[in-house]
Amino acid sequence: MATTTATTEPRNSWLSSIRPLAAILTVAILIAILVSYAINPRVTTAVLSSTLRQSTPLVLGALCGILCERSGVVNIGIEGQMLFAAFIAYIANVYLGLALPDVNLSLILFVADVVGI
Repeated sequence: MATTTATTEPRNSWLSSIRPLAAILTVAILIAILVSYAINPRVTTAVLSSTLRQSTPLVLGALCGILCERSGVVNIGIEGQMLFAAFIAYIANVYLGLALPDVNLSLILFVADVVGI
């Protein structure tokens, strides 16, 4: 029976050299946010909440792309699906809101999900 020896050579040497720089950059960004908050808390809070609100569709689209690629499907229409579902949800809200004044948000989201699927 032949035995094999494992190599001790690092697989990602460039990654191990970037980690300290990433940690330093992360700490610098956190310090900048804290200093900015100490100077003007209202503007800093508005900027951070705007960043979260505007980056949510990008993050959800990226997660959708990752899930599609992991399942073996190449989906190049993710942005179009998101835009079309949002448009149909708006239209459904307008028309169902006029017909049914107490329209539930879950119904509108269900319509958007069906359109996206």
